[in-house]
Amino acid sequence: MRKAKREKKDDSERWMISYADLLTLLLAFFIVLYAQSHLNISKIKSVARGMIVAFHGNPAVLMTNAHGGSGILSHESAAVPIPRPSPAPVRPMTVTPESPLVKQLSVKAKELNKAEAALKKVLHPLLKTQQVTLSRQPLSLRIRLNAELLFPNAKARLTKPADHLLSRIAVVLRTIPTNYPIIVQGYTNSQPIHTAQFPSNWELSVARAVSVVHLFIKDKITGKQLSAQGFSHYHPLKSNQTAEGLTANRRVEIMIRSPMAAHLEGHENLPKTNTGSPMRPGEPSKKANPGGASGKKQ
Repeated sequence: MRKAKREKKDDSERWMISYADLLTLLLAFFIVLYAQSHLNISKIKSVARGMIVAFHGNPAVLMTNAHGGSGILSHESAAVPIPRPSPAPVRPMTVTPESPLVKQLSVKAKELNKAEAALKKVLHPLLKTQQVTLSRQPLSLRIRLNAELLFPNAKARLTKPADHLLSRIAVVLRTIPTNYPIIVQGYTNSQPIHTAQFPSNWELSVARAVSVVHLFIKDKITGKQLSAQGFSHYHPLKSNQTAEGLTANRRVEIMIRSPMAAHLEGHENLPKTNTGSPMRPGEPSKKANPGGASGKKQ
């Protein structure tokens, strides 16, 4: 009897063995989870890179998801990193004095050199007083004229002296090959304008550029070469808070470009100033004092 009771008691405690095994397995499981949540990412990437090289036989770049988290639930774009072939090396273009490109560039530059020399003779008195300036890039030539030489205040009609001056410039421009674009650009200062003819400085700047284009066409420059652009007051040479700046920013610019300039100097037509403390194209100018705007020139 006693033996049967003892065996029954022993059988009733066997569940503790299974329970202890379950606790041990759960403990081991959570330890593994904790360890995987603090992986050394650099070591894993180096191991994965070695495996990819071993299986694919070429260098690879590991693809990672920038938006993925860290740990075992990190969201990667693929379970196995996808190799990317290395880009082919780019061979630098060799340019020598004898290369066709250099020879072509020197021919184009000579045309602008001739035009620059002729313009310096024609505009010599105005260049001395800095009412007109010339600036040169490798494949372009820019003539900057103060608007006071060309237009009455808040008008786009050329004065008679302006007709004479621009006609002398046109004589030089006619010597340039017809495949050289001639771009006429109009600029104003920041003084507001609101008339029936010119609701804003945009219309005024464009109208002034178009007036110069019409005069050049009248002086036998082919219309295919010519274009007109208006920039309003958004590309000042100097601050519009001073009288000097208001005068300098009110201008017309004529740019002659080599046909190759668009490929070698970019498509930007905006001016690169080199006088005073220039403001970068696109930089908004500070507004002048509204109280003194009415007496200033446009």
